[in-house]
Amino acid sequence: MLNSGCMYLDIIIQRLSKIDAPLVNDSCRYKSAFSLGRTLYQIEHLPSFGAYRDGQLVSWCLTQFSGYFGMMFTLSEVRRLGIASLVNASLASELFKFQEHVFCYVLFGNKASYKMLEKLGYRQTCIIDWLTVTSK
Repeated sequence: MLNSGCMYLDIIIQRLSKIDAPLVNDSCRYKSAFSLGRTLYQIEHLPSFGAYRDGQLVSWCLTQFSGYFGMMFTLSEVRRLGIASLVNASLASELFKFQEHVFCYVLFGNKASYKMLEKLGYRQTCIIDWLTVTSK
């Protein structure tokens, strides 16, 4: 069991399982009719980690198809305890086994994520724009 530091909460960091997919998907800002299946695939086939407190998933981070990590989320009641940092460190350690760089994209203006990632040693390398294309 990992301890989250000053708050002394018993947190277990482990790979996500397919039963976690609905909660992860429901919390996703960009969910769609296809996102649950995509999330399930990511959990089953790509490195994905979560933090569990009293057996309940409270924070997670998944690897995306192009190798970056994303969908990092922590339930509001356990934010600012360092739990997301523990999850990220576990996932980054796993990703370094397969790739030279560990990277992510952070939504512009998400100061909390920027701050956490900077504390973990990440640095901003560029700014990108995402385009959404929809059919007529």
